Amino acid sequence: MFSSYSESSSLLPLYPNLAKEHVILLMGEIQEKVIVQLTNQLGALTYNASYEQVSECTLPLNVAPGIYFVRVIISGTNVMTCKLVKQ
Repeated sequence: MFSSYSESSSLLPLYPNLAKEHVILLMGEIQEKVIVQLTNQLGALTYNASYEQVSECTLPLNVAPGIYFVRVIISGTNVMTCKLVKQ
C-alpha cells in the first residue's frame, strides 16, 4: 500500500476534525514505522513523535486553538499532510 515516496494532501483518516483534546490517525493496516508531526500556520513544529508497529495513533493536542497541519510519514516513504482545526 505504501511502497514509494510521495507527498500527498489527500484526506488523511483523522478524527475528530474539529478537535479539542486529541485526534486519532488511522493507517488501516499495521505500519512498521510512523512519524507524526504537528505544525502551526507559521510552520513551527509543535509536536513530533515516532511510533512502531501501529495501525492507529492518538495525537494529543496540547496547543492553543487554531489551524494546524498534521504530517504523517509512513516507513520513510509515504508522506501525507492534513489540515486540522483545534477548538
